Amino acid sequence: MDIQSALEQLRPNHLPAPVSIWPLAPGWWIVGGLSLVIIMLAMRFILSRWHKRRYRRRALSTLRKVVKAYEANGNKRQFAHDCNRLLKKVALQAYPRQNIASLNGDQWLVFLSQSSENPQFSDSAAAALGSDRFKPDHELNVDQLHTLTLSWIKKHHA
Repeated sequence: MDIQSALEQLRPNHLPAPVSIWPLAPGWWIVGGLSLVIIMLAMRFILSRWHKRRYRRRALSTLRKVVKAYEANGNKRQFAHDCNRLLKKVALQAYPRQNIASLNGDQWLVFLSQSSENPQFSDSAAAALGSDRFKPDHELNVDQLHTLTLSWIKKHHA
């Protein structure tokens, strides 16, 4: 027998079966489980935060309606009353009722300033949220009042 005929009699090479991905090694099960727990905790945190801030989103929507109403009728005093009512409503949702419900005038302005760390609540535009809005000679600055209301809704610390 020659070498050529001996080689022809050999069977072809058989490759082993490909390595399967299943079953996973225990380490991968641990990584998968931890990933799932982390995702669930992150979703719980995000949903909780989203629910806690729902009142802010509603307040911003109401503020847009108040601005549209002002643009339609041009009544500055009504705008100041509406902004004050909206801020009080938001404050009652964010803070304990017994601390907020009785505030008015300068106490109300101090609370708004402290809760948002915004010193502009001592300016003349913010005075329209206090008792000055009832004075007939008080001139209201609608743009500043809108800006103050918007910033307090977004930035107050509840």
